[in-house]
Amino acid sequence: MRNLTATLFGITLGLNIATAYGSNVVSASQSAIARVDVYTEWGNGDIIFTLANNSLQASCPYGFWIRATDSGAQSTLAHVEAAYHTGSPVIVWADTTTIWNGSSSSACLVWMVSSY
Repeated sequence: MRNLTATLFGITLGLNIATAYGSNVVSASQSAIARVDVYTEWGNGDIIFTLANNSLQASCPYGFWIRATDSGAQSTLAHVEAAYHTGSPVIVWADTTTIWNGSSSSACLVWMVSSY
């Protein structure tokens, strides 16, 4: 029951985000996090992470990025690191039009990370 409630909450929150910010914010399918990179200088400490099974590979082939200067960056990084270290699956909501400029390949800006 707890997982069902969490899933429904995540879907509802995600739909609210997508409605508020337009069709550019989409969700990736549930997956474990495969890699986390934290940059010391680029973007004042931007974070890039990839999913083991990235359903948004066509739009976000380099994965997803957290802008270090965003107010929720530290808590989002903590959430991502916890999921990475425990192998817990996540669902990532990201803006496919806001691309990280630190790579020639596209990483999409994270709006929300949900764990299940």
